[in-house]
Amino acid sequence: SAMTALVDFFRAYFSRGAATTMPRLDALPVELLAHVTLYVGEPIYNRDERRRPLLHLRCASKACEAAMRRAVRDHAYTKEFGFGDVSSTRRIAACGRVFGAGCETLRLGATQSDKVTAIRQFAVDAAQGRILEVTLSTLPISPSALLSICSACPLMTRFYGSNLPHVTSSNADVASFARELGRVCPLLEDVTIANEAAEYADMDGREVLSPAELFQMHFPRIKRLVFQSGNAYPVPGYQPWDHAKIEATVTACTRADAVDLSNCTVMPTLVELLLRTPLKGRLRTLWLTGGTDVSLDAILQCATGFGTLRELALPDDLDAPAEFYASLARARPSLIDIDMGARTLADDLCV
Repeated sequence: SAMTALVDFFRAYFSRGAATTMPRLDALPVELLAHVTLYVGEPIYNRDERRRPLLHLRCASKACEAAMRRAVRDHAYTKEFGFGDVSSTRRIAACGRVFGAGCETLRLGATQSDKVTAIRQFAVDAAQGRILEVTLSTLPISPSALLSICSACPLMTRFYGSNLPHVTSSNADVASFARELGRVCPLLEDVTIANEAAEYADMDGREVLSPAELFQMHFPRIKRLVFQSGNAYPVPGYQPWDHAKIEATVTACTRADAVDLSNCTVMPTLVELLLRTPLKGRLRTLWLTGGTDVSLDAILQCATGFGTLRELALPDDLDAPAEFYASLARARPSLIDIDMGARTLADDLCV
């Protein structure tokens, strides 16, 4: 067995004495050497430096090269790769050949369009379509180029895109990109498409809609419905208003069991709308954190109406009497996690 071979290996070393030459790694079965390879690497911040010892081992012998080829898919330091403006196409291709089979997370920043083919090749040939997460930031490339990369990752479950000027130039562009992204990556569960420049509604001449109103309806496996605007830098006090789009999102996202209304102005009409949807029977988590403007009556209406609610996060500056907390406990005694807010005024009597 592999363990017997490892015991024999070290018995041979110690029986010869410390001054003798240690038996060659080639003497180990390749399966065992591959297992040992999983523990090779430097636990430091720089990801390239973490993997350098793996390159050294790969060059040691044919047996070590074969062992690393086996181990790379499960090694902790080959799970994530990032390419930016200093990454040449040659480097991208080399990383793919040596380490790509282990990649699960791909991060791209400030990458030019001339590298799209190399990155897509990395995802298709090296990672073999097993990438689960893609993060894009400050990419001045076309939506079709971005989609060509994403289409090479059909198993992707998380997508984060920030400051993508050719995607977020208008609400219509965002919606169009999201529609195609949902088509090529149908397993997505967590999607962010945000323009970091759109911090305020009038900064780029358009209203910044919430993900729930703009694009989440194209991803039926989404688990958290987000109603704050922008996503990267939410507009304080944003009031979700497109009820038709919200209802379409709730209907399409049948796995959603969490609602994020952080930093929103929550009107009674929105609460009534959500309580008329299938969320009434499946919502487990409700976030009202940050500067959410919501009445105490609306909070109690949510607690009463959402029968499966288990986690509730209250606004940061909530000023409520003890009787409110007593009413909350009566309305939903099955709550198991209550965030009282970062700057709560609640005292022991309220708890």
